[in-house]
Amino acid sequence: MILVAKPLQKFIKHTTNSWPRRLFVCVAVVPVSVFITACIEKGNMVRINGPIMGTQYNLTLVCKSDRNKKAWQAEVLPVMESVNQSMSTYITDSELSKFNQSDNTDFQEVSPALVDVFAAAQRVSQETQGAFDVTVMPLVDLWGFGPNKEVSLDDQKIPSNAELLAVKEYIGFDKLELDGSFTQWRKTHSKMSVDFSAIAKGYAVDQVSNHLMELGCVNHLVEIGGEIRAEGVNAKGNPWRLAVEKPDSPTGFQVVIDVSGGGVASSGDYRNFYVADGKRYSHTVDPRTLKPVDHNLAAVTVIDPIAARADALSTAFMVMGEEALEFAENNQIPAFFIFRLPTLSSDNESQFQVLYSQAFEKYIVNK
Repeated sequence: MILVAKPLQKFIKHTTNSWPRRLFVCVAVVPVSVFITACIEKGNMVRINGPIMGTQYNLTLVCKSDRNKKAWQAEVLPVMESVNQSMSTYITDSELSKFNQSDNTDFQEVSPALVDVFAAAQRVSQETQGAFDVTVMPLVDLWGFGPNKEVSLDDQKIPSNAELLAVKEYIGFDKLELDGSFTQWRKTHSKMSVDFSAIAKGYAVDQVSNHLMELGCVNHLVEIGGEIRAEGVNAKGNPWRLAVEKPDSPTGFQVVIDVSGGGVASSGDYRNFYVADGKRYSHTVDPRTLKPVDHNLAAVTVIDPIAARADALSTAFMVMGEEALEFAENNQIPAFFIFRLPTLSSDNESQFQVLYSQAFEKYIVNK
């Protein structure tokens, strides 16, 4: 049942004990194994996949070319590897890791790729008034959710106010500076560190998509770790059809959308949390309050022409919670939200409410 709540959103209600975790590429609302087989058999299509950036990439190309699968892979893999070597926080000699390891507060040389991502990140940070912040990693570590945590979540202790205030001194997107030539940047505190993980995969998706365009392959779908860019049409000549998995069915879909010429990114808050003194602490930490978020937003999907921006906005919306609804509506951002309801169903299952902005409606198939 669809209920209209004017002037902002449309609502779809569901009862479930789980929720969307990723996007699936599909040609119809059918089980994954079925539609992948159907895709491979249709048209002049090449599918490429493999590991990258600590996750997997999946490319679907629909274009006339003499290149075989191996040749296409040779074209796109260096693009992704270059982004990874620049922005990874796990590769110790990456450009970003070296910047983080240094306590130098003087201006340092920075690559054009990092400048691009930095500028995109700062724009979203400014627009969301700090809900998105690439300097938040020390705060996430302090709460026990970062890659540098030293104890298990079961043993995690709540940080004291003194600890939070100490970390506050060296987090904040406005404490990173780029010089006027856009070739150097600096941290204003020696303990600052930067983490582009909430935008880097989207950026890599954009770079691969742009490279494919340059090679003349205008019809393609690029996915890295769940972040997507869909360009042109699929093998049937239609927009790329994507689906958010239905919470209560491993083979069903919550919503099916057609996308051509845009990036799609999802964020969720459903697995990484811990409970202390009877309270649930989310892994999504609000850099504005210095604490894990305390709202009912469980997952969000955002569509934007640029995948990097969709990636960053989906993360920001998970911080913003209910206020993201109005933000998306006021800024004509296509966004699809799933909220956790405060009450359980009669059979003791979690309940969820789905809302989407008016800008999202045009992408929905069979409304």
